[in-house]
Amino acid sequence: MPKKGALEFLTVLKNKSVKIALCTNTPRSLFESALDRLKISSFFDIVVTTEEFGFSKGDGRIFLYTAEKLNSSVSDTWVFEDALYALKGAAKAGFKTAGIFDSVSLKFQDEIKHIADEYFFDFEKDARRFIDRFISSQNCDKTY
Repeated sequence: MPKKGALEFLTVLKNKSVKIALCTNTPRSLFESALDRLKISSFFDIVVTTEEFGFSKGDGRIFLYTAEKLNSSVSDTWVFEDALYALKGAAKAGFKTAGIFDSVSLKFQDEIKHIADEYFFDFEKDARRFIDRFISSQNCDKTY
């Protein structure tokens, strides 16, 4: 089940013609049916798996590769992550980062807050704040 507010967030981004990618550790055979079941496949312009790419998200190269495929610069791209190692990889590669609270990563939340440029504890509320700060006020065609 997506986080509360995630569908609305993706809808706003798509309506603003923001390119959206998904980088995942989950094998394609498992996540594609989940995206279809949740009716969110159409939101993603590209999906890259670590299995197919050959490097962990903690390495950061998967984010560089994905931004390149979307013709987006690192400085114009946000990486949203709930996993500390992946957030570190994205930050190390120079991306702006949004740390997403997840109870599975509860013990890492302080470090995630420290590393992330933005932090989403209450996804629905914080996504609205993000849209107001970074999306609504500009003609946005950046990748998130």
